[in-house]
Amino acid sequence: MPEKQPVLILTPAKNAAAYLDDFFRLAAALDYPADQLAIGMLEGDSDDDTFAVCDRYLKKLNSRFSRTGLWKRNFGFRIPPSLDRHDPSIRER
Repeated sequence: MPEKQPVLILTPAKNAAAYLDDFFRLAAALDYPADQLAIGMLEGDSDDDTFAVCDRYLKKLNSRFSRTGLWKRNFGFRIPPSLDRHDPSIRER
């Protein structure tokens, strides 16, 4: 059987605290060799505690992955309250 290749799960997150329990539960349950699996989270401009929640999970799951990382970068982007986050006009701003 061929050796499994390294995989990086790199995920951007903004105001995602409510979804992170499921995200990290599913990531930890992946059937892939721990020494070939890494996870990185890129958080920015959140109004909730997304960064803190990611930090707690990554510390708990550090042994499940070959490497973990968490980065924060605020761009100052806010979706106008009158628009849905998936509105196509947002790309034009």
